[in-house]
Amino acid sequence: MKRERRKVFLILARTALLSLLLITFLQCRKSEKPVQVDQLKITEFVPFDQFLEEINKARFEDYRNNAGSIAANEDEFSKMKQHILSLYDGVKVKNSFVMDDAMFIDCIDINTQPGLRQEGKQLMIEKAPAFKDLGKEGADEQRGTPLPPMLSREKMDKFGNVMYCDSGYVPMKRITLDEVTRFETLNDFFNKYGKAGQTGLPEEQ
Repeated sequence: MKRERRKVFLILARTALLSLLLITFLQCRKSEKPVQVDQLKITEFVPFDQFLEEINKARFEDYRNNAGSIAANEDEFSKMKQHILSLYDGVKVKNSFVMDDAMFIDCIDINTQPGLRQEGKQLMIEKAPAFKDLGKEGADEQRGTPLPPMLSREKMDKFGNVMYCDSGYVPMKRITLDEVTRFETLNDFFNKYGKAGQTGLPEEQ
């Protein structure tokens, strides 16, 4: 009995060790300088128009020595800058606010949101389907515990801005140069593992 228990213990210990080694390996495969929440903490409110103006004026020299910024070179920085400018080209913003002290949210006119632009064409939102009354039986099946809304006219951010988007506007997280330049290239930014061409998983032997 003791021998069997010892055998089980050794198997569990070996499995735990292998798991630890795998986690360490995966962490090493990630970007050398991952995004730190503290580095992106917002200390000043920046209106949307001012944000775009600052993007237009931004230079590689200004970001090269910033803490956490690892943009590979001026060419990649230019690609990052142009991506943000093209993303917000033609976008109409009514109001903005800060959420979780680490991200700006812009209330964008639903008809000018970037998702409606494809290959230079402006798409239109289809009319929502008519409401269908499911009756008492259907209502009982779909009844659940309601969750408090994340956005409300009663909520204020730390700068006193209302955390709510009116009808006809959608909340969209603002993409900033501080965020994008924490990657070496624009392709790395688009890659969910932080490095273009890598899957984040160990290669097969």
